[in-house]
Amino acid sequence: MIIHPSINLFVLWVLNDAIKKRKQKLYFLARDGYFMHRIAEFYCTLWNLQIECEYIYCSRFSLRLASYYLDMDSALDHICRGGIDVNLKKIMGRTGLSKQEIAVVLKYIKLPYEYTEPIPYKQLKQVKKGLKDCAYFIECVKKHSKKKYSIMQAYLSQVGLMDDGTAAFVDSGWTGSIQETLNLVLKASGKKEEVDGYYWGLYEIPSGSKREMYHSFYFTPEKGYKRKIFFSNCLFEVLVSAPYGMTKGYIEKDGRIIPKCGKISIYNREIIRIEQENLDAYLVQIKRRMKNIDFSNIDFEKEKRVISKNLTRLMSCPTIKEAFVLGRMKFSDDIVDDNAVCLARKMNEIELIQNHLMEKILRSYGISKKSCCESAWYEGSIVRSHWRWIHWANYIIYKSLLYIKKEFYGAYRYVRTK
Repeated sequence: MIIHPSINLFVLWVLNDAIKKRKQKLYFLARDGYFMHRIAEFYCTLWNLQIECEYIYCSRFSLRLASYYLDMDSALDHICRGGIDVNLKKIMGRTGLSKQEIAVVLKYIKLPYEYTEPIPYKQLKQVKKGLKDCAYFIECVKKHSKKKYSIMQAYLSQVGLMDDGTAAFVDSGWTGSIQETLNLVLKASGKKEEVDGYYWGLYEIPSGSKREMYHSFYFTPEKGYKRKIFFSNCLFEVLVSAPYGMTKGYIEKDGRIIPKCGKISIYNREIIRIEQENLDAYLVQIKRRMKNIDFSNIDFEKEKRVISKNLTRLMSCPTIKEAFVLGRMKFSDDIVDDNAVCLARKMNEIELIQNHLMEKILRSYGISKKSCCESAWYEGSIVRSHWRWIHWANYIIYKSLLYIKKEFYGAYRYVRTK
């Protein structure tokens, strides 16, 4: 009732725009593009659309690890980026280094943090500087990256990304960084044209990127702050994911390059299996109703208002049962999902208060040195609290200020670089 109609409308919007722009091929990126790809193939068959839909096994980890050596400044940005419970263990897990190499690096840089101690966001610049000044670290990263680059490049060539013709990526979005990485690889391989992308939503785009290459459906860097406030990108990711783990790399077998995927929790796999069954039933109903419909006449803005109400209700104000069932799904906001935790982690009252507006302001200015327990789906974590609506109101105020600020910055940056 909520997720399938939402991604169905998104896919219709993508196909509609792709036909207008005469795209010959759409590349749906794993794993968020899993259901989207199935829906797109369904419509291409139903309406005999002349668009080829390809599914690419990839992840931020598999692509970045292989392309780090092409741009080490960008690589360090990705390695030292923020997130939930970022520590040295997570940062080193993004590098591809062996345990022995990590031990040597940590001796060289001598940072004042334990291996699993959370690092405040503002201190990540200190970590980045330490790694940048460590010649041994840079040498190790480049060495591992170059080893993985050729086979990754061969896989992208195998799925047709190096071919001529108009194409676009399709993904959930958020920052558009995978598009940036893929275009970096394509450029290094000799492809002249950049490939643009269609996204469910974008909070920002990579610095220096062309704004017109990023197309967004539900919200953009410049608009849609109300939708951003009542939306959970983490919940969205687990609900549109694939029934297997992240792509960790590629191997050659019988003359073909195949992806090497990680594991997925049994619970996540079961939820996704149920989703697949529901999607099949949903598409049967769609086939009966939409076979003779001209989808270019769909009022997408009107339909977005309908799905927005449903998404807001589920994501921002879930019932106890919804929070319990969906909140138990494993999620990781890191490029490596080996340390995935419950989407809506259990939090006591003190931990919930740590996410209030004033607490976040005090930490951001360095006034408070307290560490903060964060939840990937905070709205799901608060449902059992006696003070649920106080926690919810504080969090919504925080998100409102955050996204209004980002929207002003996005609008200014877009107009300035247009």
